Amino acid sequence: MNRRWIVVGASIVVAAAAVVASRPLWMKWRTRSALEEAASNACACMLGRHGSDLEAELLAVRAGIIAKPNPPDRLWPARCKPWGEAALAAHAEAARWDGPVPLPADASWSSRNALEALRVFWVRDPDPRVPLPETRGFELNQNKLVTIIDDERLDLRIADGALEINGKLRINRDDRIEQIEQNTASFPGHPTWRAIDGEPGSKRFWTDDSRFYDDAGHALGSEWFIGRTFARSFADGRLVAHVEAAAIEATYGEIWEYAPAKKLARSRFEPGAPFTSKSTTIVDEWMLYKHVGEDGAGTVAAIDFSRGAAAKPITLGPVDKTSRVLARTYGTCRARGTFVDMDPSFLIRSKTGWTFAGLQQSINRIVSCDDDVAMVTEWTPLEIRKCTEEGCALVSFPRIDAGREGLFAADEHHVFQVVRDDGAVGVHVYALANPNDAKHVPVLDRAWEVRMRVVAGRALLFVQQDRLATKWAIVSVRPDGAVRVITPM
Repeated sequence: MNRRWIVVGASIVVAAAAVVASRPLWMKWRTRSALEEAASNACACMLGRHGSDLEAELLAVRAGIIAKPNPPDRLWPARCKPWGEAALAAHAEAARWDGPVPLPADASWSSRNALEALRVFWVRDPDPRVPLPETRGFELNQNKLVTIIDDERLDLRIADGALEINGKLRINRDDRIEQIEQNTASFPGHPTWRAIDGEPGSKRFWTDDSRFYDDAGHALGSEWFIGRTFARSFADGRLVAHVEAAAIEATYGEIWEYAPAKKLARSRFEPGAPFTSKSTTIVDEWMLYKHVGEDGAGTVAAIDFSRGAAAKPITLGPVDKTSRVLARTYGTCRARGTFVDMDPSFLIRSKTGWTFAGLQQSINRIVSCDDDVAMVTEWTPLEIRKCTEEGCALVSFPRIDAGREGLFAADEHHVFQVVRDDGAVGVHVYALANPNDAKHVPVLDRAWEVRMRVVAGRALLFVQQDRLATKWAIVSVRPDGAVRVITPM
């Protein structure tokens, strides 16, 4: 009997010793399981989705968060605090039982070091109650990048439902991009000669940038020039050009008119601005320019070269000192109507010539156009104008703050705002008639420079990924929140 109790007692002692000995292993397993659950919840709340690059994950979340400007969306990462604190406590408990290396006592649950440590244990699906952040819409790959022309002289033309960029790229309404066929005609035996633009039904003329020639290769005269701002052939057989002619120790501007069976007609014409001036714009037979004095003030003028050597400039209105900001349109916006930003004034083509809109100086301006209407969006402060042949009228809309790197552009129905935060990019889309009706669209987690135009009902973003990049992505953002990278055809 005594032996039986001794055996029972010994068994109990051995069992207790086994339990005590195995407890660290059991606790290690239990605390690791709890850590995996807590870490998965915290990381999902902070980072949204699991990847291999913590920096990319954080930027992706930032891109989504900045596209929602109002609380409670900007409470990230504060809304993750309960999950983060639970993960930090689970990590400390697991470290007590021979688990992970303990974090510093002053580690914050939202710090980079803590997230780096917790991501190792992110192996489970998060609790359904965990609020997940919005992340970027897409990633840019090299095959989605194209070379485009510098936006500082971006010439937007809407033709056949497409956007043309400086006559070299065309973006269709279905968000596809293609190269525009260039006039590559060459004269036999003279590969450097270039064809002169002409109106429909006109004869073809050529130039070697010093003289003009007919289609048989004969010089139109003995005169030569050293520069030209305009040359166009007309259906009546004439060639009219504005050139920089040369004399002994002097150069001067002249209008040259070659007409069939007539001598060269020429007249002096000095536009008062350098031949390379950004504000000088050619629209068919018209040249629009500024006559600016040394103090920066002057007039906006136009000249109709279809009148040949008899053409006289027309003063359209006064102009103040001009802007030096790159976010201006510069160039024409052509749909059924034609609109030209002359910085700061604005020109609208009419049946009889041009309508002058004396807009005031603004830091930034972007112009969009469709049919016979242009929308002029300026900031700071934000002001939107609707322009037709009769002139420009202010549209009622709240004066939203653009921020340091923000952009605005509008059409007749929506206002698009590019927002930036620490390199990330998002777009707000507001209904023009009801600004409270807005969508917030995350676009990219990182971009160096972003420029925007609004065409055919959507925003087109020109995105440069880094400072030294020579290629850009073209991104389409539609009012319903749809985002896509436009790829070459």
